[in-house]
Amino acid sequence: MKTAATHDSKWELIMAESTKGSWKDELVTIVVLIPVILVFIPGMEKVVENGFNRLSELPDWYQYLVFLVCSAALGIKGMDKFKGKK
Repeated sequence: MKTAATHDSKWELIMAESTKGSWKDELVTIVVLIPVILVFIPGMEKVVENGFNRLSELPDWYQYLVFLVCSAALGIKGMDKFKGKK
């Protein structure tokens, strides 16, 4: 287990170093927060609702792809926390 933890730490350091200067995390964060901001603007809540309804109509494979892209941008450990795992 100690060896696995060491490899995980090294992998995280490598990934952190390789993503320096990358804007994809910020882009994903902005895109995710846009609907949150829009629901506070009068009249925009219907636009957000319609958008989510349209997203649910997309093929399953595309919805999974969007989830995977966001997971990759935010990091797998971040998704584990989101799902309630530690």
